[in-house]
Formats: sequence, structure tokens, C-alpha cells
Amino acid sequence: MGKITCLGGCQEVGGSGFLVSANNRNILLDYGIYLRRKNPFPITVAPRDIDAIFLTHAHLDHSGALPLMYITGNPPIYATKITMEVLRVLLEDYLKISEAILPFDEGEIASIRENFVKTSYGDIINVGEDFNVTIIDAGHIPGSYMALIEVNGKRILYTGDINLRDTLLVKGAKPDLPEIDYLIMESTYALTNHPPREELERDFINAVNEVVEKGGVVLIPAFALSRSQEVLCILEKYNFENQVILDGMARDISRIFLRHPKYFRDFKLLKDAHSGIEYIERRKTREIAIKNSGVIIAPAGMLSGGAALYYARQLADDERHGIFIVGYQLPGTPGRVLLETGKLPVNGGLLDVQAQVKYFDFSAHAGRQELMEFIKSIRGSPTIIPIHGEPESCKYLAEYASKELGLNTLLPAAGDVIEI
Repeated sequence: MGKITCLGGCQEVGGSGFLVSANNRNILLDYGIYLRRKNPFPITVAPRDIDAIFLTHAHLDHSGALPLMYITGNPPIYATKITMEVLRVLLEDYLKISEAILPFDEGEIASIRENFVKTSYGDIINVGEDFNVTIIDAGHIPGSYMALIEVNGKRILYTGDINLRDTLLVKGAKPDLPEIDYLIMESTYALTNHPPREELERDFINAVNEVVEKGGVVLIPAFALSRSQEVLCILEKYNFENQVILDGMARDISRIFLRHPKYFRDFKLLKDAHSGIEYIERRKTREIAIKNSGVIIAPAGMLSGGAALYYARQLADDERHGIFIVGYQLPGTPGRVLLETGKLPVNGGLLDVQAQVKYFDFSAHAGRQELMEFIKSIRGSPTIIPIHGEPESCKYLAEYASKELGLNTLLPAAGDVIEI
């Protein structure tokens, strides 16, 4: 017998973490944080009990709690090389900006790197004699993977975050899978179909050009990891010729990306997209940047701080400018409030925004149709376990799998244990 202990990310976005146990061995699948909670951590586990950690990708909702595993332990952590390099940047930034009191520091981040085991797509990792874990491209961001776990004659597929459609950065996931017994799958966009990609790109570039041709500035608050670089590639693809500025942590991520060509669908496009842009390194340069029409790409992607919030405040009161949101906005974040009300939370108040506010759904997650097709494509009669989504999203996928496909489903909460 074995079991899956749900540590977080159940009927919610954030804190992803799952402990798979069998035959006195334990492997940890991701260990992320909740981005807007006083206590940001998922349910704790004892580091000395962990035989291996499998990190599907570097986003903090999947990785941010990993330093806890290295305060009193040193389990090996399996990740792709690009994921590990990006993780260091994200964790060091998290240390600087976190409003929570964190029980770890740079020493634990260094320990993660010291225990890193380089992993590539197609690798089969043996954890003792009990676990075989296959690494499968997830199509989400460069270096992301799904984990296929085989133990005690059962197969568990943990998707992490998955995307089945091509983006300009990476190809969508097209896994050739064996029969699966348990499918632990994300459901972030189970209620939403994403628009056709080419159509979305054209709408975006037309909106950008419209603002810039009138002398305005388009601020794109984008996630530093992948979304910023995706936007750069779109601008390059459509021959955008005006000023393009990259600010904040996105600069560091771009430098890492440019060192790892093998993870990209079209590395030449990525390289060309970075060739003519300006990197902002000082606050004084920011003041100059907003005086010239063009595009500014800067984190934080939900306008919760960083360079993006600085620019948004400067551009908000002029209708010539634009603030174009290009990623998922958690409920309660400034970006979500801006989209819903046209006002930007600043210093405890609300700032009226005269600049154009638009949303473009450049998601790196599978949408509703893709998620349903993915379930249908799985061989065997797997038990479907929707996670990493709001309660309504998880419930929708579970009901689809149960009513339409006749599959067993589970909707666990944090702390629940699933017997396998």
C-alpha cells in the first residue's frame, strides 16, 4: 500500500505540494508558497523523512517553500538546469520582498543548489528500489516537467502546470503516456477557453501600436519568468520598431534564458527579441524612460509592487498611455482590482486610472477544452484528482470526468490522505 498526502494547492492556487509515500520511502512533488497569506507555507513535513524532491518548475507557488527542506535536511532535488538557475533568482528576490517573517535565508537557498540533481526530459529517476519517476515535458515554461511516478504496480501522473498549445517560447506538451491509475492535474483555467493564439497576438500588437502612434507608453506588468520574454517575442515577431524597455527581475531571467538555447521552441526569435531592447538598471533611468513613447515590460505581474507599480503610478492619469495586463490576476491583487474597477490600489487608497486598461489572455496554462481533451487522452481508467484551481474550477473538472467519462474523481483538501 501507499498514500498521497496533500500538503497544499488543493481547491486553491498556491502552496502546491504532494507527498507520495510507499514502502518506507517518501518523495515530495513541488513545495510552493501562498502568495497572499500571512502564513505563506503549505502543511509542513519533516525534511529527514524525504528521500527525494521533484520540482516541476520554478514558479514560487510550486517552489517557494523548498528552503524549509534544507534547514535540517539535505534531500536531493531533481529539476532541469534552467529551472534551478531561475529558482535561485526567484527565491533571493522573495527573501527581499516578503512581508512574512521567513525561517530561512541565503544559506538554505545555497543548500538547494548543493543538492541539485540535473534532470532532462525522458530521464527515469530511481528512488531506491520502490519508485521510478519519469520526467516529461509539460509545455508550461522553459524547463517545466510532469512527473510520472511508478510504485507498487501503480502509475501516478502529476502534471504540475501544463500547457498543450504552442507558445512563442516553448512547444505545447504532447506526451505519449502509458495507462495511468491516478491523475493529479492542474485546473487553473477549467472554466475558461483561451482565445486562438494568433488572433490574440494580432489584437495585442494592434492595441500597442494604437497607443504608441499617439505618443503614449504601454506598460505591460508581466511575470518576470517567461511572460515578459513571451511578450518580447511577440513584439519581435510583428516587427515592433519603437522603444522597448525591460525592467526589474525580468532582466535577470532573460539573461538566464539566453544561456540555455535547448529549452526554447525558436531560440533565434528569443535572441533577436532581446537584441534591440533597453535594460533599466537605475531609478533615474526609469524617470527618463516614461517620457518616450514605446513599451515598458516590468514585474510584478499582478502590480503588487516592483518596477511595474512605479510605472503604473506615473502613467495612470494620462489617457494617452496604456496598462495592458497579460497574465492571471489572483483575487484581491492590485491587478485584479484594476481590471474590475479601473482603480489602482496605492498606499491604502484607490487611484483613478485614466490610462487605457486592457487584458490579454496570454496564458501558459491549458484552458478548459485542452484540460478536458487531456483527460480523454489518458489511457486506462484513472482516478482524476483536480488541483491548483479555485474550488469551482476543480469541481467542474471532477464533474466532467465523472459524468461525461465515467471516471472516479477526488476533490481533496489540504491535509487529506489518498490511499493508493
